[in-house]
Amino acid sequence: LNKIRNPKFRETLKNKEKIFKQAAIESVRSELLLPSSAGHLSSSDGTPTWKYTQKDIQKQANILTQHKIFSLSLNDYGAYKARYSRNGRHLLLGGSKGHLAMMDWHKSNLICEVFSDEMVHDI
Repeated sequence: LNKIRNPKFRETLKNKEKIFKQAAIESVRSELLLPSSAGHLSSSDGTPTWKYTQKDIQKQANILTQHKIFSLSLNDYGAYKARYSRNGRHLLLGGSKGHLAMMDWHKSNLICEVFSDEMVHDI
């Protein structure tokens, strides 16, 4: 960089280098948050995994996971579509008959709920 004579161009390149270094550091940090392997369901006795119910899975889960399990019954407003935010914290639910709800998925709290008279086609 010292061989570049134009001071404005040299400063621009220095700033770009700082940005690239910071991006590399953040990339390494975010790799720590990625799961090392995908979860899966397997059977040791040869039972087909599609025969397992949610209650069977709940019985085998660890205690921390069992405390996070809850039932979400949405029968009144038709078929629902769901979308998570990029970081997985918020969940948006849309019922085909006009029900919209947004939840804080980590805390299981309802943030906002709207009942419209319009059909919800996509969220």
